[in-house]
Amino acid sequence: MVRSRLSLVGQSLDLAQKSALALALVTLAACGGSSSTKKNLEAASMQAARTTAGLRLTSIGTNRKAHFSPDGKNVIYLSGNRDGHKYVQVYELSLETFHEKRITYHDGDCHDVDYSPTGSHLIYASTTDELKERPRLLNEQVGKLPPTEIYLTDRTGAQIQRLTHEAGYQSEAAWVGPNQFLFVSENDGRTKINRLMLADAKVHPWAEDASASLRIPAVDESATRVAWVIQKKTGGIALGLKLAGKIKSLEIPFNDIQSLQWIIGPGKRPVLLMSAKKSASDRLSAWMLDPENAGNKTPCAAPLFAEAGGDLKDLSVSKNQDRVVMTFENGASSQLFMREFPALPEAASCVPLASPETASPAPVTAGAPQT
Repeated sequence: MVRSRLSLVGQSLDLAQKSALALALVTLAACGGSSSTKKNLEAASMQAARTTAGLRLTSIGTNRKAHFSPDGKNVIYLSGNRDGHKYVQVYELSLETFHEKRITYHDGDCHDVDYSPTGSHLIYASTTDELKERPRLLNEQVGKLPPTEIYLTDRTGAQIQRLTHEAGYQSEAAWVGPNQFLFVSENDGRTKINRLMLADAKVHPWAEDASASLRIPAVDESATRVAWVIQKKTGGIALGLKLAGKIKSLEIPFNDIQSLQWIIGPGKRPVLLMSAKKSASDRLSAWMLDPENAGNKTPCAAPLFAEAGGDLKDLSVSKNQDRVVMTFENGASSQLFMREFPALPEAASCVPLASPETASPAPVTAGAPQT
């Protein structure tokens, strides 16, 4: 079983710290790793903060929800609690120069930003229009999540297109190829998953469950596998899956899941990278979950890395899987870190889940286009 420990406590670099980090980078190079990764880490040594096992990419405000651009040269993320603006805004950071650029200037908080599959556009949610169009008191009565709409913009933030026009929460977009995406919608206290087609901007129901809320949809690159979190009304969570056209739910030994991403696992099989924890007292850490586990056909999970001093959230792996960017959260501090993505454990180290998967009568897809 592969499990590495991180220490992600860092401060801004002075000259002495830069020298110490340079020595650490030399050690990293001696231990191996791709040349492109070492080049990025060496460049970051003059811009980012020192850590023992990763690079702190941000230090101003609170930062979260980072994603790599498809070419791996930038990360997009959300940043708030800054002197320059009241609301959470979208920023982009170059991993070559380590200069950041503000993208949005909204009168409302931004949520759940990501790149389009080609990297030409950004998709995100914001409260900016909901706060203008509907009184705050009415919005607070709509649901438990913040009232947001979904927007598409070019990389500069100059060409913004509003895509949704519904009361309540619309966010957590997950691309299904370049021309459509799934997203989470709430307007009655329960979340469901809808689909939006860019060609006509029409919203289609995709999945809902009368006894649960559905969150965090994740679609693999082939658009043939979908996963999501099922938050049961009775308490606890499960994992929803659409595999080979069939919908099923998987009982899982986790108390909370904060992020999901399909990546290529052992045997070149698609597996899920999760930010998750097993009990309320645990810290969120990185896990691999293999829902298909070809060979013994029993879904399994394996821990990847953790940090005793805080929670690892919003895990996002680069397209070639050489790096991972994440939020390290400890109390009021929420900053972005980047590190090399570790080798994934082999099937023998993947522990079978105690509870088997079961065919699920819900969520139900009725009249929705097929993934």
